[in-house]
Amino acid sequence: MPLTSPLDSGRPCHSHAGQAPKKRRRLNYDKCQDCRRDKKKCEPIERIWPSKCQRCIELGFKCSENQRATGLRRQALNCKTENASPLSAQDRLLDKRGLVESKDSSGRTALSLVAEKGIEFVARLLLDQHAVLDSKDITGRTPLSWAAGEGHAAVVELLLNRKADIESEDEDGQTPLSCAAGNGHKAAVQVLLAQRANIESKDLIGQTPLSWAAQQGHESVVDLLLNNYADINSKDVTGQTPLSCAAMGGHTNVVDMLLTRHANVDTMDIFGQTPLSWAVMRGHGDVLVLLGKYSAIRG
Repeated sequence: MPLTSPLDSGRPCHSHAGQAPKKRRRLNYDKCQDCRRDKKKCEPIERIWPSKCQRCIELGFKCSENQRATGLRRQALNCKTENASPLSAQDRLLDKRGLVESKDSSGRTALSLVAEKGIEFVARLLLDQHAVLDSKDITGRTPLSWAAGEGHAAVVELLLNRKADIESEDEDGQTPLSCAAGNGHKAAVQVLLAQRANIESKDLIGQTPLSWAAQQGHESVVDLLLNNYADINSKDVTGQTPLSCAAMGGHTNVVDMLLTRHANVDTMDIFGQTPLSWAVMRGHGDVLVLLGKYSAIRG
């Protein structure tokens, strides 16, 4: 994902001995790659990539300023080294004035990438420099969504304490809680629930955090959500419940957990299929036996 930039050497921010220090210019005023090629300058107008400079528009150039932005964000990620300290990281970040607001071609900011990697102290520094808390990339994901989806509970808590939107939705309608639950990150789910995330939030296909956790077989997350009174019989747009999802995936322990909590064993989706019939079609013998047992008991 990182791109090479003619404007970013990747070296530490200091001048060579005996040379006058170079003045570093803001992203908005740097020449893009095509303008550099024929030794002309981009017009110094206020704009943020991907907005092109007027000269690139007139000549049909593909403005490539984001390559410098990517280099700056790479430096933010590189602050996590064996010998890195918050103070040295702060010095490096403050020297890069274009870092905080810059975005790459996927619409991601430094805060978004740092949140995904779980680098808490760099995320804190970026926030202290007024990084946009709820900036969305081209898929609609915020830094909180990325941190939750990767299970970085400390970063999730940091962002929530700074008032990040706990119910932000990506292009699929998934909230940070759905992202955390679907990937089995119990600690992140706990933090989000403690901050009153909507446990019944539904994405574009009507799946809840419990549906996602059950579908992926994440037992501890399913247990946590049920203990927080998640709707055990919620249905998505196809009429499938968490039990249907777990049965289709062959997740025997999750199926057992849901049945023990009185999930509807005979629920039918829009295809006319029950959890038991899904288990038969998918060849999940253990799930089939378990569902048959509970169906007989309740029948």
